[in-house]
Amino acid sequence: MLNKLKLTWYSSYKVNAIRNKIASMMKSTQDTRLIFIFGCQRSGTTIVQKIIALNPGVKIYGEGDKPYFFQAGAKDKNRLIKDKDVLNELKLEPHNQIILKPLYDSQRAEKLIDEFEKSKGVWVFRNYKDVINSHLQFYKQNAKDYLRPLFISDNSSWLNEVITKDVKAIIDNYDIDELSASDLYALFWLVRNSLYFQVEHNSNVFLLNYDQLLENPSSILMGMCKFVDLPFHDFYSSSIRVGSGAKKLNIKLLPEIELECEHLYKKLLQFVELN
Repeated sequence: MLNKLKLTWYSSYKVNAIRNKIASMMKSTQDTRLIFIFGCQRSGTTIVQKIIALNPGVKIYGEGDKPYFFQAGAKDKNRLIKDKDVLNELKLEPHNQIILKPLYDSQRAEKLIDEFEKSKGVWVFRNYKDVINSHLQFYKQNAKDYLRPLFISDNSSWLNEVITKDVKAIIDNYDIDELSASDLYALFWLVRNSLYFQVEHNSNVFLLNYDQLLENPSSILMGMCKFVDLPFHDFYSSSIRVGSGAKKLNIKLLPEIELECEHLYKKLLQFVELN
């Protein structure tokens, strides 16, 4: 979590507005570079996005923000607008670099990185039990309503846009109405994070473990900033409250679901070590 007291002077709304205004006036190139944040919801992606945006030359567009995302009422709310429309908006963009967090489009990570020249991606993942806990505490929607498309193979849903055969086979083993909310969010975590392996060999995608970020912020942030070609400052890491992860609750999962999640989490950790 962010240490808000240490960031108040630097990242308040008014200060950021001034910084971004100055940066836009000093734009040095016609081409705006994109930094994408990918991953599963409730995985620490917002904190990572905000830390990158502490750089005065970077403009942050939150999930669902105009003009790059479809708005409330649209069928594709919170998804990126069409690629050609993003390109058109970039021509009008006054900032050298912007951050977009298209979590609903993480299944398109490979295409987005290839489509937008010089773009970089950061894929954030977090321990599945913390993600489940965060969903249960902060998400207001009904888990069954939210995730039902996964169980009825609704091809119009972003959830089913890309899903591997192995993961689909796991989903097909269950009846949604017989699963707890915890089990449902565990399967959701599994579906979304399995998508990383579509970009595992893409040199423009950085894999970041949120749990390690909390424990060792300086090392992780230094590596991430180097990857996205932005300077690192010591106060970035001091803005992270070390060891401030969500309180571990005694979440009960079906043994076979927990086994699948544990296997994927360990596999992702192995790929972090290879980065």
